[in-house]
Amino acid sequence: MVQMQNIVVAEPYRFVPPHRGGFWPWLFGKLLVRRKLRDFGVEQVEFKGLERLRASFAAGHGVMLTPNHCRPCDPFVILALLALLALLASEGRNAYSMASWHLFKQSWMQTWFLRKAGVFSIYREGLDRESLRLAFELLAEARRPLVIPSCIRP
Repeated sequence: MVQMQNIVVAEPYRFVPPHRGGFWPWLFGKLLVRRKLRDFGVEQVEFKGLERLRASFAAGHGVMLTPNHCRPCDPFVILALLALLALLASEGRNAYSMASWHLFKQSWMQTWFLRKAGVFSIYREGLDRESLRLAFELLAEARRPLVIPSCIRP
């Protein structure tokens, strides 16, 4: 059975900031990545160009990842990429992610999970200065990559 999401929310938009700690994203990555990829039918993942990404991290550059998010498993593929980079560099690497505000309005548990995972909201139907300000700030800090999925619809 497919669970439907409420995409139209009949209340004013309020920015939802991310939790800035690293423990929860690390734990979620350890517990969920392989299982969720299997649940989505992903048997193998291959990444190319890792040396360039690692060089950017090593140089202290702000890194923005922009997957096209054509499948629901895409966030878990990004987590698998970051886990692999952490293994190669012997250091933890979590990400901040931007997500549509309606995802935070599904349930209190989903909102808690998203925030703890380092996800923050964006209002796609209008100008969201607070979300954009935070995105620029996070890129300038260069502590974690910023994931901005682009939802391409056919």
